[in-house]
This record gives sequence, structure tokens and C-alpha cells, in this order.
Amino acid sequence: MAKCPNCGYKLKITDWRPECPKCGVNLMYFQMEERLRADADKAELEYAKSQPHYDRLKASIYGSPLAIIRLVCLVLPLLSLLLPLGKVAVSLPFYDNAVTVNAIAVYNTLSTMDFDVLFTLTDSAIVGTPVKLFTASLIFLLLTVLLILIEFVCVIFSFSKGWFARNLSLASVGIVFSSTSAILFSAACNGFQTAVPQFFVGSVNIWGVLVVILTFLLIILMNVLIKVKKVEVKYTDVSEYFLPYHERPSVIAAEKAARESSEKAAEAQEAEAVPASV
Repeated sequence: MAKCPNCGYKLKITDWRPECPKCGVNLMYFQMEERLRADADKAELEYAKSQPHYDRLKASIYGSPLAIIRLVCLVLPLLSLLLPLGKVAVSLPFYDNAVTVNAIAVYNTLSTMDFDVLFTLTDSAIVGTPVKLFTASLIFLLLTVLLILIEFVCVIFSFSKGWFARNLSLASVGIVFSSTSAILFSAACNGFQTAVPQFFVGSVNIWGVLVVILTFLLIILMNVLIKVKKVEVKYTDVSEYFLPYHERPSVIAAEKAARESSEKAAEAQEAEAVPASV
């Protein structure tokens, strides 16, 4: 059975009132202020423990001008994929179409592509190899987009352990993936033009691909500059939250100010009372 926290009386099932039948203390509100203070201390201690993580997170996102520039640079690879990366022209009976290859054109192609036909064409003796190269080029382009998104998330946590090697590795792999996609696309175009020269013309826009590579190089450069400049994290001072409540400097100062204010108010009341009594 439960006991009264004040006098230790063993409560019975028949003791249904909120007051202890022996000492009369209210069981629900007994030491409520102390319990609330203990809960507040726990919450403030958790805040003090987690605040350094938030400070590092803020520093990696906008803690310095270089960090802000790096964050902007992360968007550039995605924007560069909207540039003309190549050209494709298909001329068939009753069908003639020319497409500028970029991220939007790739999305439109994938959203309307008949994958059953694509898999069938990979077994073709005439265009099987170019189709495989074209498919591989699309896969590496999609991997490039996925890597850009992963890098964006990783750069946000750039003050975690191993951030420099991780950020540089992701940007370097982005260069490899985008370059491989362009090389495979060029090989696929050459294969189509060799197999069916009268129906297909395609080429890679070297300048567009170079811009994509340059955006990744810019990300690498920004990470190197942040590493060399040794941008420091500005930590919030939460040391007092590790102390008991009544030992905290801010609490002591507040209690002292309240005590002085109360003393001054008492003195003022005494000064007013003296003339009245005279």
C-alpha cells in the first residue's frame, strides 16, 4: 500500500480523500513546487546537453559567410543539370523530333518511357549495345541527382566527425558520376549513329557538362576554404544549467535583487509610517 509522503502513514483503500487521515496534508499537492522544480531541472539539463549540437548545426549552415556561400553552392549542381547537356534528333516515318537533353527532358522521358520496350531493345542485335549505354547513362545521371541530395544533407552536419573527408568524397563522386553519364551518353549516340545513321543524330554539349563539373569543384573549394580558415563554432553558454537551481548565478542574482527590492519597499513603508504616527 502507498504511504503518506509527509508522515509515513500507510494509506488504506478506504482512505479515498485527498488529505492524509493522520496529518491532514494534501497528498496530491504535497511538495508540488519542489517536484515541478525537479522536473524543470531535468528539462533544463537536457537542454544544456543538446545545445552544443544545435550550435554546431547552426554553424555548419550559417555560422560564417563561407558556410552560407557553401550552402548556396550546393544548389548549383541541380541548377546546372537544367542547362543543355546534349542534343538528340530522331527522324522516323511519320515522326520527327529534336530534344535538348537536360534534367527536365530526362524526367519527361522517364515518365513516358515504355520500359518493356526498352528491355526488349537491349536484346536487339542492331541497337542493343547503344540502348544499354543509353540506359547506363540515365542511371548515372539519376545517381548524380541522388548524390547531390545526400551531399546537401551531409553538408548541413559539417561539424560532425569526419565531415571534411565526407564532403570532399561526395563532391568527387559527383564529378565521376556526371562525367561517366556524359561519356556513356556520347558512346550511345555514336552507337545509334553507326547502327541507324539515317534515323538518329545525337551529341553531348561539352560546355554544359563542364559547368556541372565546375559546380562540384566549387563545392570542394568551399569546403577546403572552411577547413583552412578553421571556422569556429560559437557555443551558447549553458554551464549554469549543470548546477543545482539555487547555486546558479542568475538565480542568486535574481533572489538578491528581489530581497533588496523587498527591503527597500519595507524601508519606504516605515518612512511613510513615521510622519503619520508623529
